[in-house]
Amino acid sequence: MVRPTLKLAGGAMILILQSLGRVDLWWVNLQQYVWLLGKAEPM
Repeated sequence: MVRPTLKLAGGAMILILQSLGRVDLWWVNLQQYVWLLGKAEPM
């Protein structure tokens, strides 16, 4: 289960990166974010 605050922070980060047009960096950061979530909250 993902904490709402983490989801909001991730969403804000994604929106900011998309607005900057850095889709390549957005994808890398998304992968790191998902990986960190997996490490922080194992199923």
